[in-house]
Amino acid sequence: MRGYGVKGFVAILAIALVLGLATSGFSQGKWVFGIKGDLTLVEPFVVGGDWTEKWNDEVDLINDDLQDFADAVEAWGGDVTLNTAEKITRGYSVHAYLERRIGEKLGLRGSLEYLFGMTSDYGYDATDIWDDWYWDWLSEVDENEMSASALKIALAPRLILPMGNWVLNVGAGPLYCRASASFTDSYEIVGDWWGEIFWATYEATYTGSGFGFYGDVELKIPLGGVAIDVEVGYESTGTIDVEGTATVEGEDLGFPFEDEWDVEGALDFTGPYVAVSLEFPF
Repeated sequence: MRGYGVKGFVAILAIALVLGLATSGFSQGKWVFGIKGDLTLVEPFVVGGDWTEKWNDEVDLINDDLQDFADAVEAWGGDVTLNTAEKITRGYSVHAYLERRIGEKLGLRGSLEYLFGMTSDYGYDATDIWDDWYWDWLSEVDENEMSASALKIALAPRLILPMGNWVLNVGAGPLYCRASASFTDSYEIVGDWWGEIFWATYEATYTGSGFGFYGDVELKIPLGGVAIDVEVGYESTGTIDVEGTATVEGEDLGFPFEDEWDVEGALDFTGPYVAVSLEFPF
């Protein structure tokens, strides 16, 4: 992550201060456990490493190329089914958190979050393509998928403000983010006479980590022994540099090939979110 040393030090200092302030209040109050689901507005694939363009900026160009290919296949008398790429603009999270109430109006919350659902797949399935080189009718299939996910750990002090029968809970603090991404491509050409002419499978995986911050405002609605929370918040991870390994293997006219090399990229899970949670005091 760019500025990793400075941001890491700030996050560690913030955690130490929060724990120091909260320790004296742990002898009173109660524990609260919550499960939360949210919708996050996020565009995770950004410029960095081997990626010279944001994914969402490339989607229209990819779909234009797919349509040009389909037009050419149909002009040759073939048939083609397209699966167009989609921009990634949102993800979904599942949270589990544990909050220690310190007196009437303060608390300290630790949370674990998994952010997923940021996927785009695209490709085509073409048949009845006449090829003068092989002198054969060919079928061609190409399937691609981009995917990203993140595991986040956060710690934040809470300010608890009773509002009649409802409660306003406000908090902000540092978070740690473990980022992951993958890209796969499966390609195959089969001839009516030649049989399998060419196939290849490409796969790249990326991981990285960094520190960020988050803040949220919750409105709690008590329901007997439990509470329903409606929450809006914002998380900032900054740009996280990720790296990993890419592999390719396949066969060309029966001759096998394979290769492996290092890859780099960048992810950013910064964005606002809306969440609903179920909370259990104990």
